[in-house]
Amino acid sequence: MEYKALHIVLSGNILFDDLLMVIGEAFGVGLYVTDRKGRLEGGGQTEFYTILLIDKKDDLFEEPDEDYLLVLQPVDRRQSVEDIECQIKEILFAHHIAWKRGIWIPTFTHQALKSFFSE
Repeated sequence: MEYKALHIVLSGNILFDDLLMVIGEAFGVGLYVTDRKGRLEGGGQTEFYTILLIDKKDDLFEEPDEDYLLVLQPVDRRQSVEDIECQIKEILFAHHIAWKRGIWIPTFTHQALKSFFSE
């Protein structure tokens, strides 16, 4: 099954600006910030991944989302899902980034989602 991007639900009580720095350091990239219709997003590109960090706060709603969302799109589509998951888990663990679960979003909507958990 071919997957398009890995969506990781991040947990923890941290400000978006601080999380941007932590994620940028973890992946060795500076993330640029854009305001997309009232919600901040941090984006960047590494040799291996396109990275998007989505803020849990949305100016259009009173209550923020419960968690931040980290979206990673692998550059090399030939790399196995298991290898990517292992790499990402190692990066998150090494940088003390708390997360709840990862969800692979398939390229085609008729394919099933694939989830995995932090432990």
